[in-house]
Amino acid sequence: MILKNMILKYSRILLVFLAFGCEPLDDCSVNSIETSVQGKKVSVNISATSSGELVQYNWHFSDGFSKATTTPFVEHTLSQNGSYIVQVEVEQSYGDYCYYESGFVIKDESLIEDTCGIEMTEFIHTGNYIQAKVEIEGVKTDAQYTWESGDGFQEVSNTSDFVYEYTQPGYYQFKVTYTKDACKDSLKKEVFIP
Repeated sequence: MILKNMILKYSRILLVFLAFGCEPLDDCSVNSIETSVQGKKVSVNISATSSGELVQYNWHFSDGFSKATTTPFVEHTLSQNGSYIVQVEVEQSYGDYCYYESGFVIKDESLIEDTCGIEMTEFIHTGNYIQAKVEIEGVKTDAQYTWESGDGFQEVSNTSDFVYEYTQPGYYQFKVTYTKDACKDSLKKEVFIP
């Protein structure tokens, strides 16, 4: 009888220890992620829920930028146009994580929307010289080409060929814009002059 009472007593203590000694697992989820893009500046805001306390947000952009914040918001300025992914790792007070990712595109606002399909069929870069030729889908006569070297020079012509000599070393954004009635398009290329 004494043995039975001791087993019962210690069983109750063990049950109490198990009931209060284990922390419940926290459920963590990111409900939504919003990206706002203005130029090359990206703002990201998320909505996350958890049964525990959310203590940190670890942001990782596909261009290599990472940042930890204590709020569900981050800003980052990208250096180039293109498609990117942002991942967020939400850390809970117990050390558990939940993850979420979203994609977005940085567009070059100076480029005209492609409405007629301009294509660079020739681009030769030798020393300080460039030679470019573009082609338009279909037959387009009386077209206007605006050539911009990136160093301040601009030429408007009716020819699809362009030759230019740079006088200073550096990186330049070479651009051509084509217009003909409702048809508009533009292209850019980066040029390095040693």
